[in-house]
Amino acid sequence: AAALAALPVQSCVLDGEAVAHNQDGWPDFHSLHSRAGRQRAELIAFDLLMVNGEDTRPRPLAAAWLAELIRDAPQGLHFTEYLENDKALLNHAGALNLEVIVSKRKDTPDRSGRFDGWRKINCPDYKRQDE
Repeated sequence: AAALAALPVQSCVLDGEAVAHNQDGWPDFHSLHSRAGRQRAELIAFDLLMVNGEDTRPRPLAAAWLAELIRDAPQGLHFTEYLENDKALLNHAGALNLEVIVSKRKDTPDRSGRFDGWRKINCPDYKRQDE
């Protein structure tokens, strides 16, 4: 919450994913189920939905605006890059043993609720660390 309060805007709504990391620094979704995991979780922001009362959802991804907004944010708030090569990304995520990739078509404006522009792709080679 402190990282969000430090942003140089009066108000904003970000879209993102809470991420907790294991002792080796890797994302660990399952640790979000524990109090300790939630306390060390960070927000990985990937879209800017509203800023200072302006609804930015009708626009395609506001990547440059979001990147600028978060550039000097304190620890706990990060911007995720936009990548183009889906097969290379999926292969790399698998090599890193990441569980899932969340993606959005860059030419699709946001809207509330589920819609076809978002994709959640499970990495086929993922193996849970505690198994």
